[in-house]
Amino acid sequence: MNKRRFAVHIAQDWLQIADGMTAELSQVVEVAAHWKGGASYDSLSARYPFMRVTELARVLASPDPIAAQWDWLRSAPEFCDDRDLVDAAHRDPVLRSYFPDLSHRSLQLSRSFTDREGAVRISLQDGGYRVQQSGESSQGREYASIEAAVAAASELLAPRPQGSDSPDGERLPPGED
Repeated sequence: MNKRRFAVHIAQDWLQIADGMTAELSQVVEVAAHWKGGASYDSLSARYPFMRVTELARVLASPDPIAAQWDWLRSAPEFCDDRDLVDAAHRDPVLRSYFPDLSHRSLQLSRSFTDREGAVRISLQDGGYRVQQSGESSQGREYASIEAAVAAASELLAPRPQGSDSPDGERLPPGED
């Protein structure tokens, strides 16, 4: 027998917060009212067990989203194929201070989930790794090992002394900064 069900999706801006399915229309209305009333993620999932709050929503709501995201990427089974890359990047103190986002065999490191300006991407490419900074016109550089790719990414994201770079990223000669 076919049973009709209602899908519930809660989003904030474009970020998927929670989703679930129920056969009861009254539960859909209750979930909407509970969420609109300011419900916490824990309250939402406790009161409506059919609702699943996304891990990314929990990460972004944590006191330290960067550390929470690293913890999730380093422990969740769905990321096991890229664990070597994630762990290598996490060992680097510069990279560890950036928000990691893993998708399609690429690790992107940015200031935050929403601020991607100047982000660096380390991608698995034909057995090697490609490192590219956002806004760069080139295709990036290729490296044979994880260690070399991580070192290159770290160099791109390392803080620069005030006045050491021109607006277009070129090193200025001494005395011209």
